[in-house]
Amino acid sequence: GLTLEASNGGTLILAQASSYAGGTKINSGLLVAADAAALGSTAGDTLAAGGTATSSLGIQGSITLAEVIRCAGRQPLPNASALAAHVINLTGTNTLTGSITSETGGNQYNIESASGLLVMAGGYYQTAGTGLRYFNLQGAGAGDWTGVIADGTAVTCLTKRGPGQWTLSGTNTYTGPTAISEGTLLVKGAIGPGAVAVNSSGWLGGSGLIRGATTVASGGQLAPGVTGIARLTISNQLALNAGSITRMAIDGTTLASDQVAGLTNLIYGGTLVVANIGGIAALTNGARIQLFSSATYQLSSFTGTNFPPLVPSLVWDTSFLAVDGTLRIKPALLTKPRVATVRLSGPGQLVLQGTNGAPGLAYSILGSTNVAVPRSEWLTNAMGTFNASGAFSNAILVSPVWQRAFYLLRVP
Repeated sequence: GLTLEASNGGTLILAQASSYAGGTKINSGLLVAADAAALGSTAGDTLAAGGTATSSLGIQGSITLAEVIRCAGRQPLPNASALAAHVINLTGTNTLTGSITSETGGNQYNIESASGLLVMAGGYYQTAGTGLRYFNLQGAGAGDWTGVIADGTAVTCLTKRGPGQWTLSGTNTYTGPTAISEGTLLVKGAIGPGAVAVNSSGWLGGSGLIRGATTVASGGQLAPGVTGIARLTISNQLALNAGSITRMAIDGTTLASDQVAGLTNLIYGGTLVVANIGGIAALTNGARIQLFSSATYQLSSFTGTNFPPLVPSLVWDTSFLAVDGTLRIKPALLTKPRVATVRLSGPGQLVLQGTNGAPGLAYSILGSTNVAVPRSEWLTNAMGTFNASGAFSNAILVSPVWQRAFYLLRVP
């Protein structure tokens, strides 16, 4: 059948269905498919040239394209072909259901979403060539790879480039490392066993499985849910380097939270930022929020924290993060409350007033006529809570037959 070959270096838009049965070869320039049948019969595939070529297959028009796309390898930087997309989503939400295969010519293979959403429902694998091959997901738009990214004849190394967001929704089997150089990579399926590196301009999140050791570098960010609550499983070590940022969302009404689970070892570092996306009903004394779950916790800590506000009598407790991965709530350690005045108020009544308590915190006043007896034997004469200014006032009944009496202000 007829083969379409684009070689003029300009832009050619195929806006209607084509009937040719041969393949399509893009040697230079931009060939745009704006119709689901623009590239003719699916019996023929489409080849984006490699080597030093910068040619691309563009997609627009909110279409579903069933074509098999062959990507010839391109040269690494500083050659301009290293950044040129083999396939580029130009506008709208478009879906590719055919496989993406990679061949020789270089070791760089680039899929880009410049705008809109590109859904990749087919698989990716190497059909020719060996060694390390670099598969780059890039662009300012969004992408969702629902198919399986595999190795084939070579080791696939995946890199996320550009400010956009790509999601890996499939159960991927490629064995090379994953690098997030820029933008956001969400893992909702599975990746690994290769190591995962979140570089200084990268974000890592999702609710799937990461099998490789994961490191978040200075400037890099880990945010499991990104916009909601999610549980990200990493069945390996997680190292949060100095200067990194870990973002966790919690729901203060239910204590549901983002979580990084399944870890073999955890090294804390950088800054922990916790955002409350719910109410505050459950943010009470003794509350426990599971942020991390690891077999071992290396002696380490976050060097900075940013937590949502609590009532004045409570504070966040980070001391258990290196024990069991929980963030807890405990009473605030404020200046000790004190009795300011003691006075008689009529027959048999003593009034005790004081300050410096934590607003809303409960207290009790214990009494005994013998200061030497154990505290457990002292009687509770009054109970209450400190007011908004941290003050208290209680009237206590006293017996005229007592020669002396001792009182103690106790807080939890």
